[in-house]
Amino acid sequence: MTVVRYTGCMTGKIQMLFFSSFLMGMFAGAYFYVSFFAPLVENPDLDLLVDAKEDLIVEGIMYGGCERMNSCANFQLINGRDYHYTVSTDAEVQTGRLSRSFAQGIQASLSDGALYAASEQVGAYSCSSHVDGVDYHYSILKEGERYEIDTCTTALAYNDALQDLFLDIWYTLENPDTIESEQIEFNPIDLLWDRFHNPPQN
Repeated sequence: MTVVRYTGCMTGKIQMLFFSSFLMGMFAGAYFYVSFFAPLVENPDLDLLVDAKEDLIVEGIMYGGCERMNSCANFQLINGRDYHYTVSTDAEVQTGRLSRSFAQGIQASLSDGALYAASEQVGAYSCSSHVDGVDYHYSILKEGERYEIDTCTTALAYNDALQDLFLDIWYTLENPDTIESEQIEFNPIDLLWDRFHNPPQN
């Protein structure tokens, strides 16, 4: 029976193997940090898993009696989150970002079926704008398809859920203090996977 004694000393080859593994690990870690984690730190919103393409653009404008006072507000929402809002034609443009949960609710509510039904033309017999009140016009671009929706001339009045959604958007933009702050949670493995398969375009 042969007994192998461990002398506690590494051979030159083993030492070289450990040293090479250490260097490889160090360089790999530096590469992943520079390529993946550093951009996350530089981006305070950490919103890398949300598709940045403008697949959904919602524009809203008031018209009617507010035109006489130059007080017709308007807004533009990109992907239900990034907004531009003005309280009147001459007012300074306000910009910001809605909460992720609110944006997801907007995207879920603006289904193709709901938009198509609400954009059907109807007779403009009795509209608020006809009696010095205010009506609302919405232009929605979703995945290349544009929908024109109006509280006076289209069937929006028959869709209470969609009307409530637009009123919520107006209220939130008029009262930016109500926009929820949110804790952004992310899984580093998911972010690495997303960055590997969808590298940023320069």
